[in-house]
Amino acid sequence: MEKKYILLALDHRGSLFKALKEKGEENLKRAAFEFKKAVITNLCQDFSGVLLDPEIGLKAYKEIGCQKPFLLCLEKSGYEEKMGERLSKLEYSASFVKKMGAKAAKLLLYFNPKYPSKEHQIKIAREVLEQTKKQNLPLFLEIVVYEKDGREIEEALILESVKIFLKEGVYPQVFKLQPPKELSLAKQITKELEPYKIDWIVLTQGIEFEEFKKRLRISLLGGAKGFLAGRSIWKEAIGKTGEDLQEFLKT
Repeated sequence: MEKKYILLALDHRGSLFKALKEKGEENLKRAAFEFKKAVITNLCQDFSGVLLDPEIGLKAYKEIGCQKPFLLCLEKSGYEEKMGERLSKLEYSASFVKKMGAKAAKLLLYFNPKYPSKEHQIKIAREVLEQTKKQNLPLFLEIVVYEKDGREIEEALILESVKIFLKEGVYPQVFKLQPPKELSLAKQITKELEPYKIDWIVLTQGIEFEEFKKRLRISLLGGAKGFLAGRSIWKEAIGKTGEDLQEFLKT
């Protein structure tokens, strides 16, 4: 049977706090906990696994008693910015997330092959890969390409970035990538990864749900194995309460 990933991303921290604050929430950690609990409760039967943060998401998951396997993130929320470039920092170790019961670890790296910060990001990827190997823990490596000052990215950077990590000997079990707009790019990514027997799946990066569905279809046709999706699925639930929240999550 062909492997398929139907995974829910719910490890959001800084971005979720910001959205909740904009909706008038004051106790952000408590609001995030209740929100994650509601999302997991209503969607637990629909996903094959869920990506959580160890502090808030994992507590919500355990309180509900959802039996689906979970992944935990390793990086600190957000990034350190230097000269417009985004540097990642680790907050958790592979041994810690395995001890917490995670079936896999996730590392998010912002990346641009043209920027000097790529060396820092590759170094962190190598460090994490070594950690996860020692723990016999699969690594989902999330590469988010970007441009300084928020300029629109060239999609070719996604493929170029994957090639660089492979050239540097960074072989995760799964690459998590931005969903391509063009089928040709999706096919190129698949062709690049096939010799290494590495799967790739797509993230949402908060794009509108209908646009995500369109790009997901393209990605699957091009060889992607599924998705690890967050905000495009649940962001409209933020700010809803009571029956409105339950209705949205159920339907």
